[in-house]
Amino acid sequence: MIKIRIFQPVLNKKRLSFLINRVVFIGAFFLASIAVAPSIVQNLTGITSLTIGGTGVLIVISVIIELSRKVENAIQMYNYDEFVF
Repeated sequence: MIKIRIFQPVLNKKRLSFLINRVVFIGAFFLASIAVAPSIVQNLTGITSLTIGGTGVLIVISVIIELSRKVENAIQMYNYDEFVF
């Protein structure tokens, strides 16, 4: 006898909402910790002439990530024949 199972969607609205909230919370916590880190380092070390702020750190990190993606894409394009199956 053939049994037919009723398919329940894996990513229903409740589960998808939970996952999005988790990703947003973790990302917001990470960005907040990076933005506050220069102030914490300044208070711990006592250096008052530390001019880099949290926004500057975020910009530097985003530039590094973008640069690494471009380098990876250039390497893949250069060795394209090796990646073709």
